Amino acid sequence: MPTHGTVQHTIELQAINQLSNRRRQYRILLTAPAQTDAPYAAVVQWGRIGGRLRTRIYEFETRDAALELLRKLIKKRQTRGYAVTFLEDGHPLTDWIRSSGIPIERSTARQLQLFER
Repeated sequence: MPTHGTVQHTIELQAINQLSNRRRQYRILLTAPAQTDAPYAAVVQWGRIGGRLRTRIYEFETRDAALELLRKLIKKRQTRGYAVTFLEDGHPLTDWIRSSGIPIERSTARQLQLFER
């Protein structure tokens, strides 16, 4: 999907609970066009950590419309126990995420190894 001259921003979220054997991931890749008339795209992937991810692609005419969907998706994940584990430097939603009280945690190799067989 990304083409020459695009800018990409990534956010990753995880929900891990050992007691309930829950280990989910949610990744949002925002692609911003270099040209003003090109659409914005949000590629959303989700699934069990280490498993095959499902993918959905959204396209938007404006940056504001794309960011509004990202805010809704992140808020919904927050209510389901997800925390931000990766926030790319310079992401357009960095200030919003930090001021909204959305949990931010470091994703560590140890977290992922807890469920390795």
